Amino acid sequence: MKKQFLNSTTLLIVFSLLFYSCSSSDDSSPEDQDGVTIDGKLIIKRVDANTIVLEYDGTSANKLSYGIRKTGEQTFEKKSVSSVETHITELIPAQQYEVTLLATGDTDFKSEIKTVITQPFNTFEDQSTKVRRYGELFYSEIGFNHQLKTDVFNENANLKFFFVHKDNENEKVESVHTYTNGILSFEAPKDWGSEPYEELRYYYLSYQVDGGDIIKISEPGTPENYITFVMYNPTPHITEVESIEKIDNCGGNTYYNLKFNGFFHSTIFAEFYIHREFKKSTAFITRDDDNTEFIIDEGRISGCQYYNRNFVKEEIYLDPKQPIGMNRLHTNKHISIQQLESTTTDAKFTSGSYKIRIVFSNDAGDFYDTNTFSFTLP
Repeated sequence: MKKQFLNSTTLLIVFSLLFYSCSSSDDSSPEDQDGVTIDGKLIIKRVDANTIVLEYDGTSANKLSYGIRKTGEQTFEKKSVSSVETHITELIPAQQYEVTLLATGDTDFKSEIKTVITQPFNTFEDQSTKVRRYGELFYSEIGFNHQLKTDVFNENANLKFFFVHKDNENEKVESVHTYTNGILSFEAPKDWGSEPYEELRYYYLSYQVDGGDIIKISEPGTPENYITFVMYNPTPHITEVESIEKIDNCGGNTYYNLKFNGFFHSTIFAEFYIHREFKKSTAFITRDDDNTEFIIDEGRISGCQYYNRNFVKEEIYLDPKQPIGMNRLHTNKHISIQQLESTTTDAKFTSGSYKIRIVFSNDAGDFYDTNTFSFTLP
């Protein structure tokens, strides 16, 4: 019996050692195999159209390589791991790649695979004479058609462009693009569809490859600076009545003095390629109960009657943080009309409910209408 007990114990010890040996082999970490150790991690520092900048955050880069391949391919191409950042160049724009760390001589031994999508281009020049660049900011307008001359472009990419609202990144507007004779064309959002009226809005230019994530395009070499289109809303808009005053004696007559606030075109020439000089405007005032209409041209002066815009230059800064150098537009926010009171049947301008809209025009034949705005004369 004693001998049988010893044999059983011996077998149990042998079995345990074998089990432990097998378990150790099966559970060996891929971070330490065949004398090669990955004691850090792969960092993607920057992605351009043709270049990915990688860095190994660890102490044992010996016997390691960066592996890179197009998504869908089986084999990684090896690139040396340096003690500082490594630039992998000559890549295809708007292409999905996979990168990893490889043990030299054994591509089955790799760390986590990361997906990287190159940008569609590095730099571009907007061919429009209206557009001027300041850092990562570009002037644009609602519905403006941009013609970009890019440094590189992948015509075969499954590529989409989006405008992503800077203040609400859930709001994304797709912009269909074309690429012809080296020129990339796309249209800015046509309609914001928002109230209250907005004069400026900021959009990140973004892209999507193969239905993947929507990615903001960065300035070359500065991944934290995203290319931003500053959208100007050229449609004038009346926002409120500043004041309505009844003047009982102006040359022996009674007049109404009306002041409206809003966003109106300027009479001053706007610098830096933006031609928003509208010297002409006409106010259309309609009485609600009988549709009597008063058509009043700007600049009219007749006794105590007049209509004018505020001639004080009010500046719009496209970059609120850096206004110097980014002042592009002149505008005005006040309109004043003084109209004779009338009680005649065919020209009734006295207490009651009214609507007003203003039409701006210039010598080039451009016309912009404001909204129709309701007000009441006391």
